[in-house]
Amino acid sequence: MTVPNRKQSKRFIMSWFVILFLGWLLLLAWTMTRWTLFGFEKTCHVINQLLREQTQLIVVYHPVLPTEYLSSIDFTQIKTSLPPALTDAYLFSLQLWTLIRLTTQLMIIKLSILIAAIPLFTLTMTAGLVDGLNQRAIRTYSLGRESSYVFHQVNRFFKRGFIWILAVWLALPISINPAILFVPLSIVLSVMVSITACRFKKYL
Repeated sequence: MTVPNRKQSKRFIMSWFVILFLGWLLLLAWTMTRWTLFGFEKTCHVINQLLREQTQLIVVYHPVLPTEYLSSIDFTQIKTSLPPALTDAYLFSLQLWTLIRLTTQLMIIKLSILIAAIPLFTLTMTAGLVDGLNQRAIRTYSLGRESSYVFHQVNRFFKRGFIWILAVWLALPISINPAILFVPLSIVLSVMVSITACRFKKYL
């Protein structure tokens, strides 16, 4: 592997880490906003509802995923010996920590769904690659025109679009069936890989 390819791989991995972190921050900001506007109990109820809905979509992986309710703290059982100011601060810190844990759990479940969809993306990419190489072979034997322009343009724009679509899905505080997003996206991915492969030059 050449040095530029290594740099691109590192950049790609780092971009995924940054996107995951930004997605978690957006979910956390949404959680904190709901907490401020609607209170702790309603916010916990909404997040737990999202967790249950997302968990039902990956019931096969339920035993190995952290899908149980993380916090069993009874916030009404506060030590009465504490001064009122310390009691309020203690309650605030417990609520904040619980919301952060629930938000992190929601992100982990969404990420687990995304990881579970990798075989689908791999299958469609393989199908697109085979189709594209067949088209390339036909073009090569028929002395068709060779150009790397389409390859570079499609590769550049689709890679960014693919990453950002998945990043938006990770950050959105909604529960939708992943098949609604992943199946069309995998079909588009297959077409893009086919177009990219068929535009390979004569010598790979």
